[in-house]
Amino acid sequence: MRSNKFQTPIEILNGVKAETIAEYEKCYGSLRELRYIEETDFYKDYLSKFDSDIELDLGENADKGFNSDLLLRLVAASFSSQYTLELTEDWKENPTGQIKARLSIFAECEEGKAKKSVDEMWRIQISRFYPIYGEEQMNVFSLYHNDTEEIKAEIEEMWNSCVAQFEAAVQRLHDEAELYLCWR
Repeated sequence: MRSNKFQTPIEILNGVKAETIAEYEKCYGSLRELRYIEETDFYKDYLSKFDSDIELDLGENADKGFNSDLLLRLVAASFSSQYTLELTEDWKENPTGQIKARLSIFAECEEGKAKKSVDEMWRIQISRFYPIYGEEQMNVFSLYHNDTEEIKAEIEEMWNSCVAQFEAAVQRLHDEAELYLCWR
């Protein structure tokens, strides 16, 4: 497991609704004193559990300053999204160094579910994920803080399920990567 090398400024949450922030701050204190998102309760208590040694393929956006580690954590921790992780074709062809994966996110649309890979997205699309998924975490944590023991137990069960799904997805990547390393 790698440590979080880059702390992400709390400004990444710009775009979160004011009422969501106000409710979260009533429960957990002001965000204004925080410099990094890693200092929030939702990161320390939940997102920190989504640790991996996987490098995300961001395609043409790789040098645009996105925190791919945080993006992966936010997507994996979400109750509202489904995702897949797959080895990139480049890594399969030259399986050395850190495992590089393609993150695809499933979204509801008129035709059903649409699958979109992060490496194919525009910069603006990726940048919107941070406040959207950050707001989801703030809402869930506020609900958890304010609700009944029964609801808290349901949320904890969902958290555990998301962590287990992520760990299984990362393990599948490692297992597949091991095969490519053996075939070299």
